Amino acid sequence: MGVNLNLLESICLKTKIATACFILGKMTFMPSVYFLFSGQKERALTTIYIYASLIAVSLILSVIAVNSKKIDTAMLNKKIKLSQESENVFTVVVKDGKIVSITE
Repeated sequence: MGVNLNLLESICLKTKIATACFILGKMTFMPSVYFLFSGQKERALTTIYIYASLIAVSLILSVIAVNSKKIDTAMLNKKIKLSQESENVFTVVVKDGKIVSITE
């Protein structure tokens, strides 16, 4: 079973960090439970704070990554409305989720 490196390279940095934080957060859950049931309240509280922080950071980075990928189509809509002919063909260049240029 091989890992597709192109897939990993296409993922943005925020998503990679969010994934790492989520995995690390999930890894701190079991020690939290152990410390809680073994009566080590201070260690349990510390690991629960770490767990909650990592999961919260993961969620925040995920939302930021999704919002940054939305494409603003206002420029394209404006160009289409200004066009007189109904059969125009537009070439749209998109880079990092943003429209860079539009040519007819």
